[in-house]
Amino acid sequence: MIQVTLEPTQLVVDQPNELIVRLTNVGRGTYTNVVFKLVLPVQVVLLQGPDRIKIPLLDAGQSIMHTMHLRPKQVGTWVLTSSNFSYRDTLGQSQRISNVRLELTSFHA
Repeated sequence: MIQVTLEPTQLVVDQPNELIVRLTNVGRGTYTNVVFKLVLPVQVVLLQGPDRIKIPLLDAGQSIMHTMHLRPKQVGTWVLTSSNFSYRDTLGQSQRISNVRLELTSFHA
């Protein structure tokens, strides 16, 4: 299983913010062909960095960090989802994850 987390989970409105998307293999084996596409709500603008992550190999216990720069347009709590999250498990079987929901909060500094 691959765990997806965001760091930080709180961003400042109307300013560029660095966001790290971390994918961690919490399983026992190696996963391959990992693809993760982050879908941002309209209230959060992608300034820099691709919204799609491709990882050829993710060993057990390994984490990969991907940096993006975002600018929230207003205060609120937003749910980020993934329209494309898949990988091949240790048996080579394709796995598609459809229930990714990551929460981000934006506030005035």
